[in-house]
Amino acid sequence: MSPASNWGPQVTASSGGETPVSVLLAGEVGQRSLAWQQAVTMDARFRVAALANDPSDLQAKLAYSPEVVILDALIFKGPQLLIQVLTSITGAVYVILPGSISTATDPEVKELPEKLKTIPSVKQVFIGDAPIPDLLQRAYGDALALRRTIAAPMSWATRNQGMASVSG
Repeated sequence: MSPASNWGPQVTASSGGETPVSVLLAGEVGQRSLAWQQAVTMDARFRVAALANDPSDLQAKLAYSPEVVILDALIFKGPQLLIQVLTSITGAVYVILPGSISTATDPEVKELPEKLKTIPSVKQVFIGDAPIPDLLQRAYGDALALRRTIAAPMSWATRNQGMASVSG
């Protein structure tokens, strides 16, 4: 019996060898964000790249270039800054809006879900809450699709052909 077999079955990603998808979780500190973090951490297809709990923290952590952003809109004071930030994100974004939005009297707030859907990075808008397993399934598919649309970087072998080496 080999020493490795004493540890039980090895956990492998169900993605067929894909690199885990990087996720940025943005929301107020609390039970919801903890549940998201646990779900993402337990799923081998993903890795948590960062956690953000306010708009400036979110903007700073977008520098990590996450492939997926799960965003609780309650960290923003209103729709304008939310829209501004969403237009600067290149990954797939899943926005959870407060449940009270459906009873809002302000036309700008009431029309927000439809307006958000027109932003290219926004893949889905949830009102109130999001079913985590469904969200992660959709996020994984969207992230892989985005990977296929981005040109593959040159490999080191290709990059070094024809270049002089640096010595010293």
